[in-house]
Amino acid sequence: MRAGWLALTLSWAACSARSEPATQDLLELERLSFVRPGRCSLPGTDLSLERPLVFDRFEVTRAELRHYWPDRALGGGRSWQEDAAHDAPERSDWPAFLDFHEAEELARARGMRLPTPREWLYVAVGGRDYKNPWGGLGRQFFANTLVFDTDGVNFSVKQPCNVGSYENGKSKPFGCYDLLGNVWEWVDGLVPGYEAAARGDELDAYLDNDFGTVASVMGGAYDSAWRPSFEFDAAVGVQRFHARRLAKDDTGPSFGARMCADAEAYLQAHAGRWGAGEAARARVVAVGRAWGRDDLARSHLKTLLADLRARPAAGVGLAWLEEGALSPP
Repeated sequence: MRAGWLALTLSWAACSARSEPATQDLLELERLSFVRPGRCSLPGTDLSLERPLVFDRFEVTRAELRHYWPDRALGGGRSWQEDAAHDAPERSDWPAFLDFHEAEELARARGMRLPTPREWLYVAVGGRDYKNPWGGLGRQFFANTLVFDTDGVNFSVKQPCNVGSYENGKSKPFGCYDLLGNVWEWVDGLVPGYEAAARGDELDAYLDNDFGTVASVMGGAYDSAWRPSFEFDAAVGVQRFHARRLAKDDTGPSFGARMCADAEAYLQAHAGRWGAGEAARARVVAVGRAWGRDDLARSHLKTLLADLRARPAAGVGLAWLEEGALSPP
């Protein structure tokens, strides 16, 4: 009888561990990619990354926006609230739309920041000069952009869609979705070489602007034509990137964001917030295993985690992440 009671107790404990709700920090960890540093250069543009990053695998969603700004999601006349159906449940996984200032504010609330243009491009081209994030030449079923068939008929979805819908279009090797299409993404700064490739009056008007009021968006959107991430403009001898310049207070359903952070600082600050118990451990281990799926990433991750774990008051979450990184791929 006692053995049966013990088995029932252990079974109940196991079920409790499995059903333990994940913390918001753990949910965010599972939506991040580990971007290892590396050399990457295009003619006239160095995109090399010196330090590892954690980088959103998905564009920020409307559900995430509601989590951080519940009061705004219920009203208040914010610019992104102009869409009457913005909070419809079936659109929770659509990308949130934000102006630059809102994107910066949300990044700070998450302990992150907007990527620089070079960081964004490094992830988009994979450190390997890919003209598309997925590395191939295909267009249809790879990205949510305007796509036309040979007769000029547009067969695009013509609206945002759930982030991560285009499995074939995720970036290699970092596994980030929608770096081409769905919504334009704000970056912190002006795209390298882009202003040099402008022409005539457009360039004059741009140079007359206060740089503090303009920023770049990158990657295209559901309402813009497909373009490669970069292409060489022989006429002016510079790289052109798939980017636009906007006023920082411009907004609309085709302008969204994704965030990043220095991996060392982020992991040190958040490792103690991923929860406790077997359920949390298993989920963090799975993240470490996914982050260390290739030899280069695993090598950088192991070095970083060994350094973080040697510091005073290192959280147990770092040990779980290291466990996953050291697991066979």
